[in-house]
Amino acid sequence: MAREARYPLDPLVQVMERLLGPGGCPWDREQDHRSLRPYVIEEAYEVVAAIDGGDPDKLKEELGDLLLQVVFHAALAARENRFDVGEVVDGIVAKLVRRHPHVFGERQARSASAVLRQWEDIKREEAASGERGGKVRLEAHLPALMQAQKLLERAARTGRPVRSMIERAAAGLGPGEGDLARRLLCLLEEARSRGLEAELVLKEAAVRMARELDEV
Repeated sequence: MAREARYPLDPLVQVMERLLGPGGCPWDREQDHRSLRPYVIEEAYEVVAAIDGGDPDKLKEELGDLLLQVVFHAALAARENRFDVGEVVDGIVAKLVRRHPHVFGERQARSASAVLRQWEDIKREEAASGERGGKVRLEAHLPALMQAQKLLERAARTGRPVRSMIERAAAGLGPGEGDLARRLLCLLEEARSRGLEAELVLKEAAVRMARELDEV
């Protein structure tokens, strides 16, 4: 692991510092974390679209745009003396090592499903020890379909009774809402069991519908 990085972030960090510094870009200098939120989402979806398109040059470009968002947010945080991009990198490196004890430690995990179970166990251990600052996240920042499917995946990995959880989640909603919620969650559970990402499937279907409408 201890080798010199081939592509350090310094050039991109330096460009970002120039853009945010005196005499830099007026638009960039007006931004904050909240104003950049739509661009983070947009760039992430464009990476997904590039993956689906199968064009490696487009994927390379879109990954660069997404990386810019990471560096941009880190630069804003550095101006506030909170953290910098080096701490972002240090944090994810430490997390990857911590969450992969079957690679960097003595634990055993001989299948992908075992790795996922171990990942959830470590997250719970971190939450209990205070390393993550409280409870395991409920993915509330994600779109509803993606959030619900991730919760269903977590329930299945931890051996929870998924069907009864769906019934309890739908119970108590308004007239018609409970039945709709139940059917949506059942569809998501079907997608999960078949290894499909419902959010991405629906996104692709919506793109196809938009194209058809544009042709009318």
